Amino acid sequence: MGNVPSESNMGNSLRCCVCDKVLPPCHSFDNLYKTTLHGQYVYVFNGGEYYKPVGYDNRYHCQHCFYKPIRDEEQRQREEERKREEERKREEERKEDERKREAQEAEKRRQEELNQRLEESQRQAEEHEESTIKEELVSKRHVLISHLDEFDAKYISDYDDLLETLSSKCSIPVSDLSLVQLSADQLGSILSALDKLLFDEWISAPPSLSTLQHAQVLITELCALSLEISEGVSLKGISNHVQSLVSHISQSACNVSESFLLTQALYLNLMHFFTDPGSCDAAFIAKQWAEQDLTAEDLFLIEFLGTLTTSLQSAVGRASTFILKMEIQCLELLLSTLTHLNGKERHVGFNEILLRIVQTNKWTPTEAVTLLKVLSEKYKEDAPITEVLTLVQVYDLSPEWTDDSGHSLTQALDVLGPERFLLDFCKTLRKQDESSLDSALAELKTLNNLDDSVVIMMKNITNGVLKYSENAPKGEPFMRDSFKSGNLTANEIQNSLSQLCKAVSDTKGWWPTVLQMLRWCVLVLTEKTTTLGLVGVELDPCVTAMFAATKVLMGKKVDIVLSSNIHSLNQTKEWSDFYKHLGISLNTNLRKDNTSLMVVYEADIVYGTMDDFVSDYLQCGLKGMEAGSPLLSRGFLIEERCLSASYNLELSVLKENDALVFASETLQSLMGTFYSEEMELRDRFIKALFQVLHSNLNKCTDEDSKVIAISQKCTGKDLPSNKVYILSILEKLLQEFSGETECEKQGASLVGNLCLEILFSHAGQFQMVSNLTAQKRWSPEEVLALLVTLTDHHHDKDCISIMKILHLIETYQVSSRWTDEKNQSLLELLSMLDTKKVMQHLERGFEDEEIKSLECLFDEIRQMKNIDEKTLEKSYSIVKGVQNMIKSGEIKKHTNLKQAKKLSHSTNTEDLQEILAVLCNAVHVEEKWWPRATQLTSWCFLALSDTGKLLEMGTGEGSHPS
Repeated sequence: MGNVPSESNMGNSLRCCVCDKVLPPCHSFDNLYKTTLHGQYVYVFNGGEYYKPVGYDNRYHCQHCFYKPIRDEEQRQREEERKREEERKREEERKEDERKREAQEAEKRRQEELNQRLEESQRQAEEHEESTIKEELVSKRHVLISHLDEFDAKYISDYDDLLETLSSKCSIPVSDLSLVQLSADQLGSILSALDKLLFDEWISAPPSLSTLQHAQVLITELCALSLEISEGVSLKGISNHVQSLVSHISQSACNVSESFLLTQALYLNLMHFFTDPGSCDAAFIAKQWAEQDLTAEDLFLIEFLGTLTTSLQSAVGRASTFILKMEIQCLELLLSTLTHLNGKERHVGFNEILLRIVQTNKWTPTEAVTLLKVLSEKYKEDAPITEVLTLVQVYDLSPEWTDDSGHSLTQALDVLGPERFLLDFCKTLRKQDESSLDSALAELKTLNNLDDSVVIMMKNITNGVLKYSENAPKGEPFMRDSFKSGNLTANEIQNSLSQLCKAVSDTKGWWPTVLQMLRWCVLVLTEKTTTLGLVGVELDPCVTAMFAATKVLMGKKVDIVLSSNIHSLNQTKEWSDFYKHLGISLNTNLRKDNTSLMVVYEADIVYGTMDDFVSDYLQCGLKGMEAGSPLLSRGFLIEERCLSASYNLELSVLKENDALVFASETLQSLMGTFYSEEMELRDRFIKALFQVLHSNLNKCTDEDSKVIAISQKCTGKDLPSNKVYILSILEKLLQEFSGETECEKQGASLVGNLCLEILFSHAGQFQMVSNLTAQKRWSPEEVLALLVTLTDHHHDKDCISIMKILHLIETYQVSSRWTDEKNQSLLELLSMLDTKKVMQHLERGFEDEEIKSLECLFDEIRQMKNIDEKTLEKSYSIVKGVQNMIKSGEIKKHTNLKQAKKLSHSTNTEDLQEILAVLCNAVHVEEKWWPRATQLTSWCFLALSDTGKLLEMGTGEGSHPS
């Protein structure tokens, strides 16, 4: 029998040694191999139908029995894991119960201490009977009432709800809820009720936003009332000021959840004023900075904001790992108050740096204030404090940073002393930064998919610049001529980077970090296009400035697209001295006056937002089309963060220009569509849009303006200029997506659909072709190509010939991949033959396809393995019966629509055949043609489907009739 396995002829003796099941023969050594499975060295037969341990004759195992011990072991392990998980959960629950019990006991002790303090305060107040005190108490009450009255009448019910809730929980009549009439016990009850609401009941059932705002006013007023003031100081003025600050912070809360966290923080703040007043880092800083005694108002406001900063961190830390906007707002108000003590402005240089290091999410506001306190203790002058904070920002240090001796920043200050610390701090940071070169290169290599040769070049360049920095010449003028366009050598790149880093050092006082130099290298070495166009890049301000400067020095102009006007203004302000040092002009496109667009864009570098750039480009583009005026020719860098807001373009400037309203609305719609797509497609679209808006649309050829040509030829009317403009943009976008990748195809489909929508709105007779794209038989670009061919070769009066051909395509569900028996595509036939011959050729081809037997059709469907055999047999019976009715003419008797409706829920073969016969007869009466076999079959599959999914079977999907 030849060289074959013995298992090829064992017959019924080839059995599983466990379950005695007869196993199939193995006829070839190609179907037999040895391997190790789950620790066993075994023979594997027929791709895994059965197994035999090597060295054990006749110990065959079927697949089920071979894997059963493995499955049993896995099941045992899963069961043990489940038991361990249950035990872990029980232990966690036990610990949680214990924690809650300890928290309750601590709360009980805290409440007792608070009650004692309140009773003592009340006793002292009762002993003090001077009339001026009584008048002040009345004044305090009036202050609270005035703040609560500031809410609109529609929120009065929410205030009433808050009072009713407090009254119910404290057993105090609403009419007696006056702050100046409460006993110590009653005030303690109110505080306990607020505690219960804020840290228990409202967590699972939060109140309305206005109720929270009323609670914020009440709690803030209680803080103000705790202040001991001297004669002549206005409590109302202090109260108004602190309520204004809380209002600013509350407005920066993004939603009810954040407003709830703020209310919790205010309550924690109140507890601080009762239990530990005066112990605040911000208050210490204020006393250090004040040139004279602080006013009671300044001291109270600083302590209030300082402790609120900590309280917010405590409340937010339980709900979010990020620094929230309202925390930043609180810190900003605190810093502003600190720098304007006693009506004088001082130390303002620290504010922006502190805010920036907090916005990195590495430093909390509390940690930033503590750092400022430590630095204020050590240094009396602003310069060294600014230098330390700048280094913290530049080197992106966190509070956990340590020097080579393991000392934290504050510990190093104590150990070394303020004078020696600065010198050692700079050296340590430089040393640590240089030692990070290899790890930073590895990260960038992975992130940017860099070749080894590029990585080696980047390392050599960076090492060269670091060596240059050790003895960089001072006072040497900047060599602008050293920058040139074209392919640069490694030495030329190193020289350029050295010049740029020295310019940063000369203007900023610090040398760019290793990571910043490497990121600049990545941009220079990977951006190969003639016109700069980078989208979705993480734009470090220093790297951005150096790279933009590089492009300008090579003869380009650059637009830098950031996420907000604030970022644009800040970076323009921060880097203006750097650009000026290099002789580069700078501007923003945030025009607060009537400055013309061309004046703004004369600058070498322009900072701005996506909204402003798109608005400006659209206006310039329209002027370029209408008057042939010069267009903007600029490169662009688009920050990653601004892409997330791209879907929400306002383009408000364009709405003032009637010619651009339609363009702005169309782009807004398109932006929204692409925003919901994958990141790669969204970024690709933004880049394509900016490239198109920079191009000269006035030079568009007929080939570039297909939709415009089709519409004008078929309607005999010119499109309005506003639609011509946006169509020119859309068709250019379509060309940008003319590729074969999945991303490009999807982008072309989205843009093409919008082109067709505009065409249909102006030339309604083509509406029927929307079915071609809806059923995905033709892509939008293919539909446009079809319409171009039809208008070029078959256009006549009222487009009658075109409509006939489109009707034929729709009737037979022809796809773009259809070919005739000579493998000629539909577009090729439309280009070669006149209308009459095309119609004859197509109808003959489609009729030939109908000759294909029903049996052949169902065999092809059966091979697709999408439909079960029972459904296939039933569908075949129904379709065959209806086809016989059509041939015999009997189908004309099936006209009872009411009867067909009664049978509509039935899946009985005879009933479905009757329904289909009635429907076919109706189609023939209205349309004068009978549905094809593929259409009848699709209807059957849909009627019998549980999912309601229709099997699409268009004509000639890439093949011709057999």
